[in-house]
Amino acid sequence: PTSQQQQKLQQQNKQPQQHQQIRPELLARLERMESRATHWETALAALPAELIAEEDLRQAASLLKALDADAEQLASEPAPPSLPPVGDALAERLAAAGHRWERLGEESLNLRQRVERGREALAELVGRLRSLADWLSGADARMRQWQLLVGGDAETAAEQAAEHARLAEEMRRRRPEV
Repeated sequence: PTSQQQQKLQQQNKQPQQHQQIRPELLARLERMESRATHWETALAALPAELIAEEDLRQAASLLKALDADAEQLASEPAPPSLPPVGDALAERLAAAGHRWERLGEESLNLRQRVERGREALAELVGRLRSLADWLSGADARMRQWQLLVGGDAETAAEQAAEHARLAEEMRRRRPEV
């Protein structure tokens, strides 16, 4: 806990009649919520800004899955039938923990959108690379065919020169893709 949280805890201990009613399991649950929120805030902040690499996308998807499971586990813990009265410091901690989890939910949604955009960008890139690879293998096959016929009569040489010019033009056109 931060020094501010420690000060609030000390203030809480000065008001024993209110806080003695708080069951230890409630305080433990609050501490788990705070601890897990800190963990997830750190994990989300460590992700790269642009999710384009396949490994980054896998890591983000795995992180989202674990975050969902953690949030579900915390939410599934049984709540007491009624909360005892709590002091101002504890009420603030409860509210702050709730806000942190709300922010984590928003960040999770934003991350899901980033992952989806990254997947779309990766799929587009893979499509362009496949197209380029197909074109290169076709050009390579044509070049190998023409290598067998190098030289010869004037007509064959003219065809080879024209094919070379077409290939050179295609390469200039595709240069931005590379």
